[in-house]
Amino acid sequence: MNGPTILLVDDEAPLRQVLRARLTARGYSIQEASSGEEVLRTVPSMQPDVIILDIGLPGIDGIEVTRRLRPSVQTPIIILSVHAAESDKIAALDAGANDYLTKPCDLGE
Repeated sequence: MNGPTILLVDDEAPLRQVLRARLTARGYSIQEASSGEEVLRTVPSMQPDVIILDIGLPGIDGIEVTRRLRPSVQTPIIILSVHAAESDKIAALDAGANDYLTKPCDLGE
């Protein structure tokens, strides 16, 4: 694929599989990670165009991943999470996320 690269980060393999299929059909190149530690190791060398990141990851959660990435990475970070509480959204945006979508959502969003 020659389209923009999305790093899709979620610990649920079936969800990653569905999103990967839908996004590749729209021309995106997809890389995947299933933990916060994996993201922190791979993002500097991978340089994705966008990161779609779940909050509820094993180990380091998505908010902390965002907080750690933001000083050195300007890649847009979109949180995609089942956490719908306003406090979660505020925490993610304060950590440096660019947007916050609540699962389930339409791919068009």
